[in-house]
Amino acid sequence: MTKKNDKLSFVSGSKSEGCVSSVATVKGVKQTKFLFVSGVLLFFLIMGSALGVKAQGSVNEDRYITLTVENNQDVGLDLWADVNDTPIKIVSGSQVYNITVDEGWTGFSSYTTESNEMIIYGNIKMFDCSGNGAKVTGLDVSKNTALTGIWCNDDQISELDVSENAELEKISCVGNQISSLDVSQNLKLFEIYCQNNPFTTEAVDSLFCSLPDQADLPNAKIFILNNIYDDNYEDVLHSNRENAIDRNWKVWFYDDYSGPLADTDVPTIGEFECGGVNMYRYITLNVKNGENIQLDMWGATGETPIKIISGDLEYNATLTDNWTGIRDYLAGADVMTIYGNVERFDCSTNGYKVTGLDPGKNEILTKLYCFGNQLTSLDVSKNTELNFLSCLENQITSLDVSQNTKLVDFSCSENELTSLDVSQNTELTRLWCYDNPFPKQEIDALFCSLPDRTNLSDAQIYILDNASDENYQAVLSTNKKNATDKNWKVWYYDNYSGPYANTDIPETTGVYDCNADVDDVYSSDLALYPNPVAGGFTLETQEHGVLEIHSVTGEKVRSVQITSDKQFVDVNDLSSGVYFAEINGRVIKFTKK
Repeated sequence: MTKKNDKLSFVSGSKSEGCVSSVATVKGVKQTKFLFVSGVLLFFLIMGSALGVKAQGSVNEDRYITLTVENNQDVGLDLWADVNDTPIKIVSGSQVYNITVDEGWTGFSSYTTESNEMIIYGNIKMFDCSGNGAKVTGLDVSKNTALTGIWCNDDQISELDVSENAELEKISCVGNQISSLDVSQNLKLFEIYCQNNPFTTEAVDSLFCSLPDQADLPNAKIFILNNIYDDNYEDVLHSNRENAIDRNWKVWFYDDYSGPLADTDVPTIGEFECGGVNMYRYITLNVKNGENIQLDMWGATGETPIKIISGDLEYNATLTDNWTGIRDYLAGADVMTIYGNVERFDCSTNGYKVTGLDPGKNEILTKLYCFGNQLTSLDVSKNTELNFLSCLENQITSLDVSQNTKLVDFSCSENELTSLDVSQNTELTRLWCYDNPFPKQEIDALFCSLPDRTNLSDAQIYILDNASDENYQAVLSTNKKNATDKNWKVWYYDNYSGPYANTDIPETTGVYDCNADVDDVYSSDLALYPNPVAGGFTLETQEHGVLEIHSVTGEKVRSVQITSDKQFVDVNDLSSGVYFAEINGRVIKFTKK
């Protein structure tokens, strides 16, 4: 943890200067210690109160710090104001504390939370919320741009954004869950304590590269490790401290302030160079050796360096924040890796030349085009920034997009998908999924998983290309009302410009209700045996009427009138496979041997 002197040495004199003994100078908060004061001093204090002496001015509510906190807990804070007698208001739910803070540390005081948020209003210059553990999980300092020092040690904060705090001189965020830290906007910063956070090698290198150049401040230092026993010691070891040293920063161990490694250099062996290709971020393709692979890319900035490696072949290029246009890259092996900060990536229409794609090491991807290849699988679970995904015309058998909550446009048509769940894609407005072998019940499930667009602009799902689709009958036997009730149009695609393009598919005949219990729809009061079926089966049900048997493609292959609670149904002439028996909206699945 950060030594107390870290905090004291940041200000002139000791922390207790400007305070009376060990009593906090916070006014208006019940204190736990009492001082003996002279009768004269006590007299003037009483008279001051009687005369209504108030703090200078009112609380500046345009300047504040927000904590994410655990409800119904005592949170400890230590504050330092711009000037003496600064009015401060601390609010959490209905709990409000009005206090006065001087230009000096108040000493820690406890404030009870009555919600999951605590806001500290007023002209605070330095702020300390350390030692609260799980009671503090978030810290937002963006609305107090005059802060010069932040201490938040030993809490459970996962993110610290200081991009708005240009006056910051010191940060101490030891022992949290912070995975990255960018200080590129903090040009006055000269001291950082950030050990015991789960920084990866990439995060450490990124932090070093974001350090402001402190040529005029020879004592700038960053404590990145406590000692060699830190959990991420190996991660730091494989970073390149020279990037910090080049910016006139010392990269030191803290070692509990007084250990043998305290204030000594941290060794590193990495070779990462700031401004070069980000070798931590990459996309991997499985390719046909000796063939030209067509790629189109878009960089994260106007000058984004990238490197493409395939066997002994290496290509270096600089991307802009626009498409480069399609270019050929010769494969020198059966793997091609694209390194760098690529924000949009297109490897489409390579056909047999591209059989695999792994974008998982490029978490900043926002658009991915990979249609017209021979992919059999695609994992985009790490690409949480994706808002556009086009993977049609492949051979993908399953696709999980539950982590891609920012998806707006999604095309997965002409694959081998048998199910698709888009319930987590709440921003989705267009979905192309025609020409996949979805069985009837999975189409109903897909309709039910569509995000609700009620009171929003309508959305479109292209579930069929045209009436010649193999699962045309399966689609027509579903209940598209489950989609239209959520403001989705259920349309034909028809090769984009055909006569049916962007028109409603016919009325469907299914009665599946998304709001019904699945067991109520699929076989809760139906019994079918034996299953698998040889020549026929016995159906037990209280539902009487027409029993329809459908194949997995939705084709109706048999209709039987059910007139008794227990009736034998002959299916001897049906081909082997999976079928669905439906009566009055109730469905049961069976297998024909």
